[in-house]
Amino acid sequence: MTSSIQHKKTTHLRKSDCLKLLTIFWAVSLLPFITGCADKMLQTTMAPSFNLSPSASSLQVLPGTNASSTISVTGQNGFNSNVALAASDVPSGVTATFSPATTTSQSSLIFAVSTTAVPGSHTIMVTGTSGSLSSSTAVMLTVASPAKFSLSSSAGSLVLLAGASASSTISVNGQNGFSGNVDLTASGLPSGVTAVFSPATTDSTSSLTFAATSAAVPGNYTLTVTGTSGTLTGTTAIALTIAAPAPVPTPTPTPTPTPTPTPTPTPTPTTGITIAITQPTYGYNVLPGSVRRIYATVTGGTTDAVNWTVDGGATLSSTTGHWVDVTAPASGSSCSIGGTSSAYTVSSATRFTIIAQSAENTAATASITVNVCNPAVTVAVVPFYTTLYSGQKADLQSFVWGASNNNVTWSLTSQPSGGDGALTDTENLDTVFSATVAGRYTLTATSVADSTKSNTATVYVTGNPMPSYATTPSQTMPVDCTVDPALTGTVYEVGPSQTYKTILSVPWQSLTPGSTVRIHNEDTSGANPTTYHEYFQFTAHASRTQPVRICGVPDAAGNLPVIDANLSTGVPDANPYAVENYGAVSIGGSYTGNYAGLYTGTWTGAQDLIVEGLKIENAKSPTSFYAGSTRTTPQGVANTAWPGFSACIRIWPSMDTVVRGNDLDNCDLGIVSDFNASNGYAMVANTLYEGNHLHNNGVAGSYGEHQLYIQGWNEVAQFNLIDQYQAGAKGSNFKTRGFPDIIRYNHFGDGPARDLDMIDNQDAWGYVTFEGYLSGGASSRHALYPTDAYTADLLAAVVEAHHKDAVYGNSFVNTTSMVPIHYFADMCTPDSNRLGTLWFYNNSFHEGTGTLWRWFMFDTSAGGGDNCQSTEWPQIQMLNNALWMDSPSKPYFYWDLQVNQFTTFDGGNVLNSNWGTGNMTGGDGTGWSQGNLNPYAFQGASNNADTVGVSNLIGVSTAPFDSTTFAPNSSLINAGTNPPASWPKLPVRFQFGPSAVVTDRYQPLTIGAME
Repeated sequence: MTSSIQHKKTTHLRKSDCLKLLTIFWAVSLLPFITGCADKMLQTTMAPSFNLSPSASSLQVLPGTNASSTISVTGQNGFNSNVALAASDVPSGVTATFSPATTTSQSSLIFAVSTTAVPGSHTIMVTGTSGSLSSSTAVMLTVASPAKFSLSSSAGSLVLLAGASASSTISVNGQNGFSGNVDLTASGLPSGVTAVFSPATTDSTSSLTFAATSAAVPGNYTLTVTGTSGTLTGTTAIALTIAAPAPVPTPTPTPTPTPTPTPTPTPTPTTGITIAITQPTYGYNVLPGSVRRIYATVTGGTTDAVNWTVDGGATLSSTTGHWVDVTAPASGSSCSIGGTSSAYTVSSATRFTIIAQSAENTAATASITVNVCNPAVTVAVVPFYTTLYSGQKADLQSFVWGASNNNVTWSLTSQPSGGDGALTDTENLDTVFSATVAGRYTLTATSVADSTKSNTATVYVTGNPMPSYATTPSQTMPVDCTVDPALTGTVYEVGPSQTYKTILSVPWQSLTPGSTVRIHNEDTSGANPTTYHEYFQFTAHASRTQPVRICGVPDAAGNLPVIDANLSTGVPDANPYAVENYGAVSIGGSYTGNYAGLYTGTWTGAQDLIVEGLKIENAKSPTSFYAGSTRTTPQGVANTAWPGFSACIRIWPSMDTVVRGNDLDNCDLGIVSDFNASNGYAMVANTLYEGNHLHNNGVAGSYGEHQLYIQGWNEVAQFNLIDQYQAGAKGSNFKTRGFPDIIRYNHFGDGPARDLDMIDNQDAWGYVTFEGYLSGGASSRHALYPTDAYTADLLAAVVEAHHKDAVYGNSFVNTTSMVPIHYFADMCTPDSNRLGTLWFYNNSFHEGTGTLWRWFMFDTSAGGGDNCQSTEWPQIQMLNNALWMDSPSKPYFYWDLQVNQFTTFDGGNVLNSNWGTGNMTGGDGTGWSQGNLNPYAFQGASNNADTVGVSNLIGVSTAPFDSTTFAPNSSLINAGTNPPASWPKLPVRFQFGPSAVVTDRYQPLTIGAME
């Protein structure tokens, strides 16, 4: 029979005949009839349908403007009918209009955003209906906060003598991207007083000088400085006191007798001396026993000396000096927020007052009142869960919030029958656990401040011996993917020969607590590891004892399975706003959005999630992925290039997360986490980054991408190898906006603009400071969320936690960074800057020769020497560090880019004997900055006044450690100093170095990162 005859016969068969013939003809191999029947069945089972897709799935718009997206109707299986379009979940103040409202092809969806629309992100659902058919798509509409500015004055009050002048610096503080020029004027001036701005128009600062003629009338006046930029205005007030000129004393007459006595000197006028104390916008709100460094500034005097007193049970470190450390009393009372959005206040029944008095004019005093809050104590343990080989060790970290005493007591509260679990000690902030007997072990950390408060960590020991390799070929920490038998969830085996052939086939949305996904490398050659061109998101509200774990199963040599983001397909039900455009693996968040909105006291979002043992690569342009409706399309059709800021691993809002033993290569960012609370409370907390290798990440020419970029609460980064930074990129090996940060036993390779960039909390400002939570009037967090359970006591606990960071046991290599370690700010929000102490100890730092002219070990400016205001200033405590420069004469070495540093050399710090002259007036060859003094800094700031222990520095003439292995020579062995009792209880336990092998440390007094 000819093919035309076959077609004729098969196309006239009925469906029932086809079903019969398929069964009969299969046996006799009448494939032409089967082909015709299959065609007929496809024709009869595939019904017409349609899909919707937006030209722009994400829009950003300012109040008072419009935005649009074209909605396309794509018919399938012959569909060509009209589709009626409608929008739902449209927020108040926004209207959505379709033009046309019914279409067969395209319609323009126009959002009109009124000036009353509340800023925030909203997912708008667009639904099309045609008869009984319907389809939906989502458009994310972000109503942006309008650009605006505020004004501030460096002097809230001034005393002006008649016939004299006084000045204040007016600062323009841009918000939400404002960058325009502002015209400045002053009003309320009394007769005889003039005000001159220099310049009168500025986008940053202007010097406002008041001059009083002799005719100016003494008295107290309130002046208003107004800034205008287009339709925007801002004001700030200055209290001006006009004082009468001091009377000229009558000259002492020359006596008649001889010899002539010396005339009595004319006394120095003191009526023009004023004094002010720096404090946060909403005052200091501290915990019992908290310590704050308080600053005073004297204006109009000659000696600027200050006397201090305090009441209410607080104590002072000194009674004189431009600054003083104040310790709050041992008990407090609950703090509360009062007032209205126009002027919120914070108060407590327990308060104390600090008084600063000018020693030159005892009538000139200033005082501030400090609230002592009383929050509940909470305890966290990082990691919350871990799996170990037999004998493998785990370093677990405690965090105590709500008390100035952060100490804990550790205990082993459960173990399997015959278990041999052991803790190295029980009274430090961290402890090391190990065991050889298989089974579950429970560790408990109990607060010393409140013994009723504790938390636990679960450790599952597999009983398997450590693998033959101490580190994987990827130079990552070995991870045992054995499934804990106590986990109650489903085990999903992924691989070419496994039950689940692809990552996409795992039911990611339905993962239950206790689930494990094991992604296999099934290659046996060792040369071609199993590679998955897939990207995915997983999120679940699991528990500390029943986590959701994703684990890469390596081959026998330790080669990891590979997730390659190039030409990758995605999980069909993933949230496009959490995965697409953001990275290969997304942890946490949700499938419907990533912002919570309200703090309720109980976290209901993603938690207790683990990703370990994977090699993840190529989330970086020009590599590409399949997005939107094509995300599951096989390779070979149109796809989307990964945009900027894509990551190998992206962490969305989540609590208790572990990222361990992963190889993260050639992405815009290796890992990024973001406590992004711009639209409400959305937490990232209690995160462990351990044993990962981050390399080749970053974007050439760009400052915004980094190898490790994190922001959250209670962050631990340990045993990571961070090297081979993307050539030509200008970011950092490690950037953190979180706190408290524990950064230990890592190796930082050469290449970035900064090795370690520890700065302010950009996106979480509204939930880490009183200023961020209460400022903004009707747009403040407190006003927008009136049912929020975020209390003043809780906020005081957050602020206290902001004061402590530890960096120890790390090794650094540098030739490219002028300022390898940055510790302060770049957003210049005074309360949100790094405010407390960086404990920097037992690190080894090798400075090679490069193209730099100068280099600075630390940068405590707002970045590169930029200046900004702050309520407190960072303090750096150094102990037992080894620093070697191949050529200390060039590039010139400086300890800090800023003059106004607080650095204490507690002992044991070793560096080149010819590091500089030590002349603290500063300059090339001295080791100290010269003239780079922040104008907003505390009065009297200087290298000499605020640096302690320079005489403790130990000079050596030859390299004190091997430049490749960092192994110390005899000059470092047991030459260190025991930490003072005031230091945090975080002993040096391990050494990591550039070899990526975790090794016990037995000589804590050996200087540097290795022994």
